[in-house]
Amino acid sequence: MIKILWIDDEIDFFHSHIIFLEQKGFEVIKAKSGAEGLIILDNSRIDVILIDQNMPGLAGTETIKLINEKFDQTPIVMISQNSDDNTIDQAIGNRVKDYIIKPINPNQVLLTLRKILSKKELINNTTLDNYQKKYQEINNLINECSSLEDWKNVYKTLVKWEIKLSNTDDVDIVEIIMSQKKYANNLFSSFIEKNYQKELENESFVSSINIFKKHVFPNINRKESTLLILIDNFRYDQWKMIEGLITENYTIDEEFLYTSILPTTTQYSRNSIFSGLSPLQIKKKYPSYWVDEFDNTNKNKFENQLLEDQLTKLGLKFKHKFIKISNSKDSKSFNKNLINQLKFNLTTVVYNFIDMISHAKKDVKLIKELASTDKAYRELTLTWFKNSDLYDTIKKS
Repeated sequence: MIKILWIDDEIDFFHSHIIFLEQKGFEVIKAKSGAEGLIILDNSRIDVILIDQNMPGLAGTETIKLINEKFDQTPIVMISQNSDDNTIDQAIGNRVKDYIIKPINPNQVLLTLRKILSKKELINNTTLDNYQKKYQEINNLINECSSLEDWKNVYKTLVKWEIKLSNTDDVDIVEIIMSQKKYANNLFSSFIEKNYQKELENESFVSSINIFKKHVFPNINRKESTLLILIDNFRYDQWKMIEGLITENYTIDEEFLYTSILPTTTQYSRNSIFSGLSPLQIKKKYPSYWVDEFDNTNKNKFENQLLEDQLTKLGLKFKHKFIKISNSKDSKSFNKNLINQLKFNLTTVVYNFIDMISHAKKDVKLIKELASTDKAYRELTLTWFKNSDLYDTIKKS
C-alpha cells in the first residue's frame, strides 16, 4: 500500500479528503507540524509527502529543506494559499514535485498523486499532467457558467478530456473525469430549469426549431447541390470520434453546437427541425400529422411534408429531396444512385442507425455488453462508421 505523509497544522480540516484517499487504497499518515513530520519520516517508509506551506513554528519551506537533506528521493507536493510566481518558483527550487492551491478538492489531490506515481503503461504522463493542471480551471469554468455559450464551452472541454483520458485503465482517473462531468450535468440541469423559457424567447437562441432557418437554408446555393446528413441521436463526443475520418476528405469550415428542444425525444425534436415549429405549434397546425406520445405508430412519418411547408413559409423555392435510411438495403440503394440523388439543390438524408443503437443499449443484452460505457459506445460508433455505407457516401459526394 502506498503511504502518504500529510503535514498540516490544520490537518483535521482535511478529514473527508483523507477518507477519500483511503477509499482509493492509500494509507495516509497525519502530522500537525514540520517537526512531527520529520520524526515520522525517520521511522516510516513514505512514498509521497503532502505539506502545507504556512505553518506555525517550522514553516513548510523550512521543513522541505530539512526533508531534502535526508529524504531527497521522496516526492513532495506543496499545498498553499499563495499562487504568486515567486512562491511557486521558490517551491520548485526546493525540489517540490507539484504545487496545489487552496481550497483543494479531493480529486485534485488524487490526480496529483496519480501523476507522480503512475506508470507509463497506465496512462500517458503528459496527458495526466495536463489534466491535473486544468482540473481546477475546469471546475471554475463550471461554477462560473452564466449563459448557454458558457455551457457549450464547458461541454466541449469535458468531452475533449474524457476522450483524451479514455485510454487509461486506471479506474480512479476515469472516476474523476466522470465525477466532474456529473457535477457539470447537475448545474447545467439547474440552469436549464431556470432559463429555458427565457432562452426560447431569445432571437439568437439556436435550437431544433430554427436551426434550418439559421444554419441550413442560408448555405443553400442554387447553382450547387447540398447534401445534408442528419444522424439521429448523434452526440458531440461521437462526432469527435469520426471527425478525423471526415477531414481526410473535407475541410471543416464551421463547427457549432445547437440546443435541442425539450423533450429531446425524436418525436418532438426531429419534427421541430423539419417544420421549424414547436411541438405545440405542430399539433395545432397539423393535427392529422400529430401522434400522441404513447401511441405506437410512426411519430416521424410526415417529416418530408413538414420540410416542404417550412420552405414554402420562408418563401424558398429550390428543388429538394428527402430520404430516410433505416437499414443497409436503403443505404446501399442510395449509394448506388448517388449521382442522381445529388441533382437537387438540397438532398436531406436521415440516418437512424445511431438512434437504433441507443435504444438497443437499454433492451438488447448483446448491445448492452458492447456499449456498456460511454467509451465503448463511442468506439462502437467509430467501428460502425468506418464500415458503413454512410462513410462511402461522404467520400463519394
